[in-house]
Amino acid sequence: MINPDKKIINRIKVKLSTKDLADDEIVYKYFEGYWDVQQINGKWLLWDPEIREVKDPEPDWFIDYDKRKEVEEFAKTHKDFGKYRPEMYKISLEPGSEKLSLQELYDKAKERVEKEGAGKK
Repeated sequence: MINPDKKIINRIKVKLSTKDLADDEIVYKYFEGYWDVQQINGKWLLWDPEIREVKDPEPDWFIDYDKRKEVEEFAKTHKDFGKYRPEMYKISLEPGSEKLSLQELYDKAKERVEKEGAGKK
């Protein structure tokens, strides 16, 4: 994720992940921090990074802070949100679902979960 810092001009906040093959094993690493940008000789350049490795990030680490707040507010108005959240996440990863609102994800997840539950009876 790359987002402009809302408080500091010419700074971008970053969250990065890497996936490497080391001795026949896949190794994942995660990083976060910021990078300042400066215009030098008419070109924008990345400058003075402050990025650190994050060990074992929580699942919510991957969600943008503003999106996380939006999800928290949504959950307050949908008491059964926890029941549908895993399916909402799966749907959000499907091609063409990038622009679905939380309400649309919720509605689709609820429909799927209820359909699967009806099929098991």
